[in-house]
Amino acid sequence: MIEIRPVADRFLRLLEILGQWYEKGKVLIFVKGQAECDNLFRDLLKVRGPFLCRTCCRSCSPVR
Repeated sequence: MIEIRPVADRFLRLLEILGQWYEKGKVLIFVKGQAECDNLFRDLLKVRGPFLCRTCCRSCSPVR
């Protein structure tokens, strides 16, 4: 599935997708750069907690 959304709708839609796919498989999210990746990851941690990080971008170490 590929979705292109207005900026205002993206975060809530991402939370919906993560909720649907958490038990089903992996989700790949594309962002413009490392700064946006870091910001998104920080926002996700605030909402969803540290269990999100299994293996992710270099700003985080894998959680087992």
